[in-house]
Amino acid sequence: MSDTFFRSTKAYKFHQRTFISVRRKMVLEALERIRFKMEVTYIPKHRLILVRVTGEIDHHSAESIRRVTEKEIRRTSAINIAFDFGSVTFMDSSGIGMIIGRYKTASSLGGSVIVFDANEQVMRLMDMSGLSRLVIISDTMQKGITAMKKLRGVNV
Repeated sequence: MSDTFFRSTKAYKFHQRTFISVRRKMVLEALERIRFKMEVTYIPKHRLILVRVTGEIDHHSAESIRRVTEKEIRRTSAINIAFDFGSVTFMDSSGIGMIIGRYKTASSLGGSVIVFDANEQVMRLMDMSGLSRLVIISDTMQKGITAMKKLRGVNV
């Protein structure tokens, strides 16, 4: 069989699309690593997962945060989640959706969500969305934990 015949077949076209798709995914993942970084720490005393986010929170990074926090909740049996947004440079509505989703998860376990150290743009977005009615928003993690203790008492 000649190379020309192979190039005209459906199999070749499928392999070409698959290669392009895999390569595109690799490039997108590399870009995501540049724009976004996350560190997760478990604090047993408060049954709390601390998620430190650096960079932009958009559709792709919000999905990564969701996956990692769900995995850590299962692994550690944490019921509370704290987000450190001190190094977040941008957040869109995907970030709001991600926080609301973590709120639903934490609430179903009897826990709370804390968001702290957010910049002005992120604070404005959270205020407009009414997120402060669901989650604890504070300047520092310690103030957030204090507010959580007042709300949940037993679970901290």
